[in-house]
Amino acid sequence: MRFVVFSDIHNNFHALEAAVADAQKLSPDEIFVAGDFLNRGPQPREVLSFLRAQKWPMLRGNHEDYVLAQCAEFDRDDPRANPIWQPARWTAQQIGKQAEDVAELPIWREFYIAPNIRVLVVHGTPQFNNDGIFGRTGDDEIRAILESHFEITNDCTPISLLVCAHTHVPLLRYVGRTLVVNIGATGLPFNGDERAQYGVFTWKNHTWDVELKRVEYSKEATVQAAHTNNFYDGGGPLARVIMEEFKTARPHLGPWVRDFGDEVRSGKLSVAKAVEMYFQNLR
Repeated sequence: MRFVVFSDIHNNFHALEAAVADAQKLSPDEIFVAGDFLNRGPQPREVLSFLRAQKWPMLRGNHEDYVLAQCAEFDRDDPRANPIWQPARWTAQQIGKQAEDVAELPIWREFYIAPNIRVLVVHGTPQFNNDGIFGRTGDDEIRAILESHFEITNDCTPISLLVCAHTHVPLLRYVGRTLVVNIGATGLPFNGDERAQYGVFTWKNHTWDVELKRVEYSKEATVQAAHTNNFYDGGGPLARVIMEEFKTARPHLGPWVRDFGDEVRSGKLSVAKAVEMYFQNLR
């Protein structure tokens, strides 16, 4: 049994296309998409149209929820109307009614590949798609996450393999007898490696063989798509911060929110000014 997991594509069609072409050479039995395929990048229509045509099992990440929130009706005093959410609003406008299918996706999937060989695939955790498993996450925390899942499913069979995403940083470690693997990010890595990332999982000889794959793609084409698809105008000033993430394979939106989010939400600082200040600090 061999399966592949993509995650955190973030509207980066060129990275997805390269990763899929590479993965299909392996003839996997199944391909999963572990959430955050939408938002934060310049190609939402291309990514969603491609994934819908494949009919692979997919999860709903926290960024899909952000886009769905922008599809709802709300007045200008609602927090969702804040300019910080303009990139998600732009994505929602691009995909239109296709968002209805996205809302039905689960945040975890599990399956057995043999008796007592249980596999759990999540975006963040089985309980929350906006809470991830990081390198700093303790073993006791992970055990508590798994125990909560046992209670939800009423199935205490140990998890042989837990595949997660959300953090954009690869991770591979054992917690007891459970192998925990974060595949990194297919479209928007944060570990300094600009290549598209995905995971290959093979069960053979009663053990897991895991390969964290790295695939070259045309980053220049993704940057050009931001211009072609009008992402810089439609996504507002924060599109510039987001595209810096694609260029550097490092997080920038999170640090920007940490440094300026409160002042922008309170109206003390405009998004445009805060973005300019952020890049001044980077110099």
